[in-house]
Amino acid sequence: MKRLKYILFAICILFFSLPVFSQDSLLINTYYRNSIYFNSPISLINKYRLKYEVRYNQGNAYVASLTNYHYLFRGYAFGLEYKHYSYKSKRTEKLVYIKSAWGISHDDEYSDNKNTIVGSYMFLGAGIGQQVFLGKQKRFFLEFTEGLRSAITINGNNDLGNPFGGSFYIFGPGAILDLNINMGWRFTNSLALK
Repeated sequence: MKRLKYILFAICILFFSLPVFSQDSLLINTYYRNSIYFNSPISLINKYRLKYEVRYNQGNAYVASLTNYHYLFRGYAFGLEYKHYSYKSKRTEKLVYIKSAWGISHDDEYSDNKNTIVGSYMFLGAGIGQQVFLGKQKRFFLEFTEGLRSAITINGNNDLGNPFGGSFYIFGPGAILDLNINMGWRFTNSLALK
């Protein structure tokens, strides 16, 4: 619990120390209200992730995600995320995010009891990133995010059945480093707020 307090304190410091950009610095007068994300092909080795983003104005968005982990860290996680887009150029957009998730862990792929729930967890994290737009209409994008997160076990043992003890918090769903590459598609234009 003490570790969670330190993470929350670090998140507050991060948000209060960020520079504020005026709406005039956003070069494009419209934004895409909805986006759908998929994890990168490299990540398919250990997970499938689907995210849906809704922007309620040009600089702020909420994201819901569902992740299915397989192999050593089998299980599911449902997450919620808040993003603030702070600077936009013709081909990139900078962002900061805060997210939380709740998940359950199953026995690993090689266990006799594959569908046995062995633990549940929550995590809270924050970080920075950018989206790079591709194509003429800039609807397709790649998103690169880097951040930190802290996971706590609610019940059970999320490393149970895993031959590499503690790896759930290093390489698995509870990893401290939150590094992601996502692909996405933006749709439904909206007028930007003046």
